[in-house]
Amino acid sequence: MPPSQTDASELLLRLHPDLTPVDLASEMGWRRLKARVMRRLRPGGVAQDVQPDPARLPTNPAAVAWVREQISHGAVVTVLSPFDDAWNHAWAQANELQCSFAGESQSNLTQPPATASAGPAGRRGPSRLKSVLRVMRVHQWLKNLLLFVPLFTGFSLFDLTRAPKMILAFLAFSCVASATYVVNDLWDIDSDRAHARKVRRPLASGQLSVVAALWLVVVLAFAGFALASMVSHTFAWIVVLYVAATLTYSSVLKSIVLIDAVTLSLFYALRMLAGGVAADIPLSTWLIAFALFIFLSLALLKRCSELIYLQSEARASAAGRDYQVKDLAVLWPLGVSSAIAAVVVFGLFISQPDTQARYATPELLWLVAVALIYWCGRLWIKANRGEMHDDPIIFALRNRGSLVTLAAMIGITVLAQFVSLRRLVEWIEY
Repeated sequence: MPPSQTDASELLLRLHPDLTPVDLASEMGWRRLKARVMRRLRPGGVAQDVQPDPARLPTNPAAVAWVREQISHGAVVTVLSPFDDAWNHAWAQANELQCSFAGESQSNLTQPPATASAGPAGRRGPSRLKSVLRVMRVHQWLKNLLLFVPLFTGFSLFDLTRAPKMILAFLAFSCVASATYVVNDLWDIDSDRAHARKVRRPLASGQLSVVAALWLVVVLAFAGFALASMVSHTFAWIVVLYVAATLTYSSVLKSIVLIDAVTLSLFYALRMLAGGVAADIPLSTWLIAFALFIFLSLALLKRCSELIYLQSEARASAAGRDYQVKDLAVLWPLGVSSAIAAVVVFGLFISQPDTQARYATPELLWLVAVALIYWCGRLWIKANRGEMHDDPIIFALRNRGSLVTLAAMIGITVLAQFVSLRRLVEWIEY
């Protein structure tokens, strides 16, 4: 039991209730591995610090307040820590604590009161399952619906013989994508702790340990590759390419201005290519060109929305990325022009003889082009108003106005594919 506020006692405790000694040791091991990788990737650069920022390591604020109160009443506090003396004293200074430190031990621990351990309002953190689902970003699986685009454009959307392989492909991509999301959060753990919203992510907040995250990566990657091999060998190699490219993006490319946005657009296009391989439907050059432009616009939209948020917080640059608020003057017109380029490509596609021959009523596709202009413009307006807080694609698939527009475009495209308005008019007149 903890001492009363009037007793001068000796307290031996750990102020990281969500991070056990094994968790903290695993985080230190991960940091050393990351520093070694960065030295290999950037031999001429300065290796990142292995030690975390003392002010940002997840610490229960209620527990710290309780210990501070005990110290004010004369208690002598010894904090267990796996870090060195310099870091320990910096951590104590950041949290305004007068205490000593000792190596990690499980014995003779004094636990803060339950209300302090549970948080400021006596609430416990999210469950382990919820934290796992959050770090997997299951909602991002919506992006993998892009695998089904070749079925739609190849007039095979209702071909049920392709359904089993497409479902396996969707699950495979979702598993490996979640694995890369976890690796990305591990890599960005420091910059996320410096971000106003990302600090609530499971790894940055300490709700999920580094060692648990690494095991999760292994399980997801194994499941994803196993499912991919069941689709086809070519599809499995595309999944391997996606994982390799994503890891390269997380470790190097994401910190290079504009290269990160171009890479993200390629990831989206790669999903469509993988869907074409899984469904055994070749992608047209028109579809690839359209995808590159539209997804580049959405990638730039994501960066612009982040910079607009930083601007509202009176901050000049993004942590961990080579972007500054003043870059909006360049990124904004570049993103909007990419959207317009996608519409132009779509218009040229409509005018092609193959399109005129394959679609029953190709003229209806011009309505899709008009709706596409509205959809893209609406997303950029939302970002300009500071209302784009999620990934643009996830926002587009959740926002009611965007969903209505997308549904209208899909419906019109289906009509253009299968319904001949000329024959319908002739039948009515007859």
